[in-house]
Amino acid sequence: MNVTIYDGDFHNVTIIPDMFNGLADGANPSTVTATQQMRGYVIDLNLVGIGTMLGIQADELEDQGAGRRGFVSASALLCVKNPKGLGKFNATS
Repeated sequence: MNVTIYDGDFHNVTIIPDMFNGLADGANPSTVTATQQMRGYVIDLNLVGIGTMLGIQADELEDQGAGRRGFVSASALLCVKNPKGLGKFNATS
């Protein structure tokens, strides 16, 4: 589980291993196939961002004797500026 940096002629790529890559929501980690474990994604952080649909809202709740309480709510989404700049690959053993 080491982070590796590949320094190529045109760009630098940081390789970050992830134990949950290919794992479906609620799935058992032991059921991940070898093909799913060897999957990788290429993400250019300049081509993705976080957007807000409703904005950030802070709400204060009543004081029940232990001090001020409150919460912050927001609706966020992933913004892909150019999907052709991203990639996915499946390595072979």
